Amino acid sequence: MEDFRDLDAHEVADMVEIQDLLARYTRLVDIGDVDSWLELFTDDCTYVVHGRTFEGKAGAKEMITLATPNGVHLGASPVIRLHGDSATSSQSFFAILADRKTMRIGWYDDDLSKKNGRWRIASRRVTFVRSDGSIRPPI
Repeated sequence: MEDFRDLDAHEVADMVEIQDLLARYTRLVDIGDVDSWLELFTDDCTYVVHGRTFEGKAGAKEMITLATPNGVHLGASPVIRLHGDSATSSQSFFAILADRKTMRIGWYDDDLSKKNGRWRIASRRVTFVRSDGSIRPPI
């Protein structure tokens, strides 16, 4: 769906819910609410970052514990494509970590799933842009 004028009311509601889901992702990371953050994912999710794939909510919890991403994460407006009860999104991000010496920029590529009437992240792939402008893909 390339044109928002073609969306029906249910699709607009889906878009708003997905935008809220992605906004909550960064906010919950910033405040360290891991339990609420994990609820944003499907039970069988995958999270790909730094050349590693973390599987399921247990894997996502391991990843966020290893990352210790204390700081502020700013997510740009996502590009969302709806496909019924599944969707894809791509979102640039900028993060300033609490040590005030580390900044990260890149983007998230997501596969999203609507289960039991709620949108969740089924797969997230993180791509970082290095300080020299080169890209570090998720795998």
